[in-house]
Amino acid sequence: MTAAPLASRTLPPPVVDLLRLTARGIHLSTAVRILGQHPEQARLRLERAARACGVTGNAALAYVACEAGLLPEPNPRQPPKHLRLTERERDVLPHTAAGVTSEDIALRLNCPPAEVRHTRCQLCTAFMAANSTHFVTVARATGLPRTPYRQESAP
Repeated sequence: MTAAPLASRTLPPPVVDLLRLTARGIHLSTAVRILGQHPEQARLRLERAARACGVTGNAALAYVACEAGLLPEPNPRQPPKHLRLTERERDVLPHTAAGVTSEDIALRLNCPPAEVRHTRCQLCTAFMAANSTHFVTVARATGLPRTPYRQESAP
């Protein structure tokens, strides 16, 4: 079973509420405070939900939730229609959407972790997003990235 239909059945409402806020560019700690959730419980809920969907990380979980139709379209700050990404940005984006950490992306792309972190910041700027979760949901709304849900093991 793919992760999107699985997500529509397994994501509890508190997790969907957190993802809705972070997908709109609100930092996770702020979203937790807004919803009145305990920070440690929220972190554990997100980890359990990601594990149940077979993904790693909040950005990948948000991508799966978008595909399942659980999250609304991103906020109106849309990127330009003809967004031109660098080759490195096109390399990093699908890995980020799959929930791969910056260090693991660096190993896969044979580059320094600092370069991957810098590229993720550039992607946030390009997609006018506040964080990785936000830029992944905006990128998905514009047709990017098409990536497998499950995280591959690092080489």
